[in-house]
Amino acid sequence: MKNKTFKRITIILSLCIIVMLGVMITVFTGYRRVMNEAESLVSSIQDGAGMAISCVRQTAVRNGVTQWCLDAVSAEYNNAEERAVFTGPSVTFFMEGREKIVMTAAKGMVQTDSNNISVSGDVVVKDDTYVLKTQRLNYDNAGQMFFTDVPVALTGTDFDLTADSASLDMKTQQAVLKGNVRGILSEDIEL
Repeated sequence: MKNKTFKRITIILSLCIIVMLGVMITVFTGYRRVMNEAESLVSSIQDGAGMAISCVRQTAVRNGVTQWCLDAVSAEYNNAEERAVFTGPSVTFFMEGREKIVMTAAKGMVQTDSNNISVSGDVVVKDDTYVLKTQRLNYDNAGQMFFTDVPVALTGTDFDLTADSASLDMKTQQAVLKGNVRGILSEDIEL
């Protein structure tokens, strides 16, 4: 009887040791995986970045009026260079007396001292009447002006235009296309 009890206790203790070893191995491999993910996150942050965050919203306000609001997948703020670099930015501009204008891109940067914006990669700017597409675009916050020196396509209900470069003045609602301007204008368009 004592021999059976001793064997049972030995089996139970052996199982406990095996289970504890399994738990320790699982915790160790999980810890290693988490540490590797943290290392890859740290290595993806640019040198000199003051802060890196995900799911970002930044708003520019002038004299109590919201000028634009930026949403992005992630951002890296570099305090020394006074800039923020964004992944997947979507910027909504609030123009006086007009509907919203939305700009999307693969990457973007905001100069935090001036609120000027530069975006690149599949850039699209839309409002209710037109769509502008390009690969790189800048926004001058003080002048409320978009400009680029790379090819653009500008389309609306009454036109379809392309050019080597362009600027769009949001205050006057006028676009200037330069270099190799081509396009189709509708009969109904007013010039």
